[in-house]
Amino acid sequence: VQFSDSVSSLGIPLNRIGTTQGVTVSLQSCTNGVIHNSGWTDNGWCGLGSRMFFQSTGTHTIRAQVREDGFMIDQIVLSPVTYLSTAPGKLSDDATLLAARVPVLTSTVQVGIGTNPSSGSTPLSVNFTPNAKLSGGSLAAYRWVFGDGQISTQGLPSHVYQSTGTFTTTLVVTDNLGHKASNFAKITVNNPVTKPGTLTDTFSSGSLDHSKWLASNEPAPGSISGVNYGSFVPGNVDLSKGMLCLRLQQQQGSSGVMSVGGQIQSVVPYSYGTYEWIMRTSSTSSTPNGSGSRVSGQVSSGFTFINNSQTEIDYEIEGGHPDTVWMTNWTTVNAKQYTSATLTAPDAGFYSYKFVWTPGRIDFYLDGVFVSTHTVNIPSASAYILVNHWGTNNSKWGGTATVGVERFLYISRFTYTPL
Repeated sequence: VQFSDSVSSLGIPLNRIGTTQGVTVSLQSCTNGVIHNSGWTDNGWCGLGSRMFFQSTGTHTIRAQVREDGFMIDQIVLSPVTYLSTAPGKLSDDATLLAARVPVLTSTVQVGIGTNPSSGSTPLSVNFTPNAKLSGGSLAAYRWVFGDGQISTQGLPSHVYQSTGTFTTTLVVTDNLGHKASNFAKITVNNPVTKPGTLTDTFSSGSLDHSKWLASNEPAPGSISGVNYGSFVPGNVDLSKGMLCLRLQQQQGSSGVMSVGGQIQSVVPYSYGTYEWIMRTSSTSSTPNGSGSRVSGQVSSGFTFINNSQTEIDYEIEGGHPDTVWMTNWTTVNAKQYTSATLTAPDAGFYSYKFVWTPGRIDFYLDGVFVSTHTVNIPSASAYILVNHWGTNNSKWGGTATVGVERFLYISRFTYTPL
């Protein structure tokens, strides 16, 4: 019997197809067995046969050659761990065919790479985490290659990128048995962002100042398949009323309610400082100081946001509880701290919504009165400033839709002052 790529325990080619050597299979009597018809015994259970090694995983070719005396070999049984100590069937006249028991080849070590953050401006400090999965044993060695000429053998390294570009960080781990696994991650480093100064806008010029703001044209939150489809359109950003007005309409569609709202976003991200919106929340009043009513099915928001809530700091008033102001900060979609407070009829007049964001702390104010300090899950990355008015059809948040009734949110002034 010969194999396509067999080697000895030292890695030397042995008993390969195309050579004059092979593994001898002994068809002889063992433990009173006899060679008769299709029954036979071999050195797998008469004694330990030749031990074979293979250079790689995958498919291997095996060739069996019989002598001229006419013996026919029906099958060859290979054991990947030990050898068979008893015959798999009868010792003679056996018509049983053994099912193949192919060993499942799996890596004993798997590894991924966690990065925090994965992008930013120079100098960028990144914390790396190996996410390893072992079938047994323990990790014994790490080798990090950061892509900028620097390496580390620490388990949880931090590295500072001093130049711009996209860098491939490679990690190779080795367990206590010598098994290795590797993976890589991309790090993007940009030029330093010039910190913006004070931003103030009364939205009184009759048109949106595109040096400061963008009108959004994109899907909105609150979408539920078959129930509500939300979007923002530039046409619902209205500057004709002497201030910013964000409009919202809800109509019944063939696949649920169609909620079309308005949103603006700052052109550049902003960092630590004081943020203040003077806002009248959602109502049916078509003029800034007119009378109107509040109806179900919307959210009024002033907030900061970037990178899937890497930084998010919110003021939100939702239609299901229109006298409650929610103040929330996030560092991921699952990591947050929140406070709620009562504010009577925010839809009937203008109120101040202000927070002061400093490293490790956020102070929230409503109409000039201090409400709460947050110190848990405080974000640090610069983020865009947004105001939006979006529709819901959900009894748990925002309330069920009010179809056919247009609503209006007003902002008379926004101010940002950096630290």
